[in-house]
Amino acid sequence: MSHKWIKISSTVLAVATAVFVSGCGSGEPASRAADHGLSGDPIKIGTINPLGTTAQNSPDAVAAIRAAAAGINASGGVNGRPIEIVACNEGYDPNKATACAREMVSENVVATVRDFSINNTSPINNMLASAGIAQVFSSVSQPPDYRAPNVFPLDGGSPFQWAGLVHRAQETHGIKKLAVAYLDGPGTRLRVDATLKAAENAGVQVVTQVPVPADAADYAPYVASVMKDKPDAIVMIFSEPMYAQMIPALDAAGGSEILLLGNQAAVTPHLLKLLGNSAEGMMLGGPLPPLTATDKFPGLAKFKADMATAFQAGDKDADPESTSGAALAGWLGVQAVAQIAANLQGEISRKTVLDALNSTSGVDVQGLLPAWSPGQSGPIESYPRVANTSMFFWEVKDDAQLLTDTNTYDITPALKGF
Repeated sequence: MSHKWIKISSTVLAVATAVFVSGCGSGEPASRAADHGLSGDPIKIGTINPLGTTAQNSPDAVAAIRAAAAGINASGGVNGRPIEIVACNEGYDPNKATACAREMVSENVVATVRDFSINNTSPINNMLASAGIAQVFSSVSQPPDYRAPNVFPLDGGSPFQWAGLVHRAQETHGIKKLAVAYLDGPGTRLRVDATLKAAENAGVQVVTQVPVPADAADYAPYVASVMKDKPDAIVMIFSEPMYAQMIPALDAAGGSEILLLGNQAAVTPHLLKLLGNSAEGMMLGGPLPPLTATDKFPGLAKFKADMATAFQAGDKDADPESTSGAALAGWLGVQAVAQIAANLQGEISRKTVLDALNSTSGVDVQGLLPAWSPGQSGPIESYPRVANTSMFFWEVKDDAQLLTDTNTYDITPALKGF
């Protein structure tokens, strides 16, 4: 199994749809809500993501959030009112992250969706929590994220996902020795800790832990450290740009037969097509099914349709053939907030949306995971805001992500004692 990775363009383009996108130079609309017969004040939904950085890049997630709003507006909006997206690039910079959070407050967004920041969650969360702004399906990765009363995660985020992958890989592949390579920074510590706990619970020996700086120019030394104890599998807690450098170096060092456990947010369908057979056998997992399972999950077809419309209208980051699980989560977050807002009696504000999220059960999530009850406490005591601890697992086969089982897997045993 040969693993060769490449980089994907990170250019963010404006969507020529009925959504007005503001914030941090995020783009201008080509049409107005009035084009769909919508009236009244727009309902603003925000999102904070890193764009164009070496550590993380999420243009498809932002495009998906725009596409979701455009699709809802084209279908009548929220009780006749348009959704307006406020997007901001946190740039892997604490100052920019704080500015983005401040913009969400000043723009009076009713909620944010799929906020993501590797190292800057605290300034974002603290400011949004103080303003009473709900964060829906935000990418949780730091301890405060799991306790904040305004945070409503889709799942436990990448720490839980890595734990689930390790536990499941032991069951399905019988791995005994694991290497862990990770982005060297405070934002990844919880991911590493969850991975180590899952390995312990599964009886898997962690033979090495290798921190890799985001600006590393030569990956050969890190690959040598990863491979020195001949692991059965490698967890790489990286973003896509770092995968792009690590995997070729791993191949060059003779590591092509080692099982790779991959982050579903970083492995896109477009990337796999470019890789060909080199990614064959890679194991992936996440809270939502892979985008190839459209025949089993009609909600995926709706997502792809919205993305295709945005792509055809000019947003190249909305290419339905190159989007990731992060994009699907962003799209689904907008659907959830719109549903909550549509069911409110009276004012739609950050307070009423937050209150509704805490009291609502059985939110329709397009059949992509069990009915979501955002205010419900989860089964893991230390992480009460995580109501959903289920994951799908799949593998790369013939250049595609193939789901072999539509049932979800409860990862709670992987996190025992965490």
